Amino acid sequence: MPTRSPSRRFLSLKWKAVGGVGALLAALVSGLTVWDYSSQLAQFEHQRHQTHLRYRTELQGVLEQTQRRLRQTGSLIATLQGLEEGFASGDGAAVRAQFSRHWPLLQINQGLEVAQLYAPDASLLGAWGRSGLPETMARRVPPWVLEASVSEQAQSRLVCDSTCLLYAAVPLIQQGQKVGVVVLGSSLVDSLIGFHEVSKSQVALLSPGTEVQGQRVPRWDLRVLVATQSAQTTTTLQHIAEASPVRPQPGTVLQLQEQGRHHEVFFLEAVPATAGGPLLAVVTDISEAVTYIRRRTAIRLAGGAAGLTVAGALLLLLLTRPLSRLERISATLPLLANSRFDQVRDALPGATERESWSEDEVDRLQSTAAVLADQLEAMEHQIAAQQGELRDRMLTLQQERDFVHGLVNSAPVMVLTFNAEAGVVSANRFAQEVLGVGLLPSPAVPFETLLEDEALTDDPVGRLRHLATQKRFIRGMPG
Repeated sequence: MPTRSPSRRFLSLKWKAVGGVGALLAALVSGLTVWDYSSQLAQFEHQRHQTHLRYRTELQGVLEQTQRRLRQTGSLIATLQGLEEGFASGDGAAVRAQFSRHWPLLQINQGLEVAQLYAPDASLLGAWGRSGLPETMARRVPPWVLEASVSEQAQSRLVCDSTCLLYAAVPLIQQGQKVGVVVLGSSLVDSLIGFHEVSKSQVALLSPGTEVQGQRVPRWDLRVLVATQSAQTTTTLQHIAEASPVRPQPGTVLQLQEQGRHHEVFFLEAVPATAGGPLLAVVTDISEAVTYIRRRTAIRLAGGAAGLTVAGALLLLLLTRPLSRLERISATLPLLANSRFDQVRDALPGATERESWSEDEVDRLQSTAAVLADQLEAMEHQIAAQQGELRDRMLTLQQERDFVHGLVNSAPVMVLTFNAEAGVVSANRFAQEVLGVGLLPSPAVPFETLLEDEALTDDPVGRLRHLATQKRFIRGMPG
């Protein structure tokens, strides 16, 4: 009979089922959570990419709006009171005097920082502004100003010296004749504020060079010329530079996490298609988006863990009672081998009388065990009765055999028993007396050998005559 190995530890089927299902559900929940988290990040990156493209468009739109405003203002210069006569007469002093009278209003109404008037031959008539001509424009007339004078088409440039200004060179036309060129410069503050209002992000203008005024970002060797929320934006840029010391290029995206906030900085050229020029840094607080993704992931994990716990508890609840009954049945079945049927029925109370709207495998096994106990008990009783009958019949046969044996031994008849080789196996007492032999030797001996025995030499004639009178009995015995 096989026995259970003592080295194998018992582990309930319910824990195997709960553990297996739990591991499967945990892997499923984890996989779905990772997939959802990856999808959210991919979607977020796609949205940020689209946002960066929108930043380029919006920045270009703001710069073009500023340039358009400067060109419109420049086209009106020739029509200002007093300037029209001065340009017509070619009196430079009169032009300077009349423009100086209008300059304060132009500064206030149009946000101009610098103004320069050039004669038709590109000679400088006068310069107005907080610092006069920029150093790069004081040494010689810029080529783009000469181009505007020659082509009679407005030109725009972003020039960074001690500061960065957006310039527009506008030809002055009177009665179809070019009378000069006006160069108007405007700060980018208004443009950046407009960009900030449109994009809802902080923006800073960075320019290389030590002669440029502004707070430095040492790691990148750049200076912040102008920025919305200057202190906070500059501090953020300095912290990002500490984490990423390589100077960023247009299109670079950097991120910073500090004090529980997430910032993203997108760099693009201030002047499109200009390498090594000023950079615009758009600083966006993406904390809400990152927090939303993390919160959603945490909620999914918590929901999955709660569902896993509930599923495990429900499965455990469903399996505990049936498996407990199964364990009780498995512990009861060995009692059948010891004919302890009453204990089996006591250990399975109501197995056949249990009422329910349905039954399961354990119910059937319990009912079968109870029926098996009854059948084995009835079979055991039947076998015991048959064994009693067999004992009685064997006793009767023994008595009959003893009676026949006694009868054969006491009857005056010679009885010999032969085997298949005609050898004498046994002889009754009368035959032994007639033949004059005692116990027959083993193995059986032929009948002739008995006749040739020395015991027959004494009065052989009388022996043979006696045998002849008994031959009918010998011939009647089976050979």
